Amino acid sequence: MLEFVANPLGYATGRRDVLDARAYVETGQVGLEARWRSATEVFAGAYLVFGSGELFGQVVESRLGVYAGRDFRAGEWFLALQGTVLLFGRLP
Repeated sequence: MLEFVANPLGYATGRRDVLDARAYVETGQVGLEARWRSATEVFAGAYLVFGSGELFGQVVESRLGVYAGRDFRAGEWFLALQGTVLLFGRLP
């Protein structure tokens, strides 16, 4: 705890997934995503939304994307094809 209080940013970047930040920009069926996981990885890429639906304020979305990034644990760059099913919304 004292290490965190003394240097929060150093603690966050030195520990696995203490901080996880994402950014999205979506237009129609095409989107861009960037993600940073403190000591684990950083990546960015583009994705295509295949379908989405809504029921009682809940939205489900399926998409497929191509991402490039850096894995800090392995010290390597990577290219990934990733499928995602995302559920989001408000409770009724």
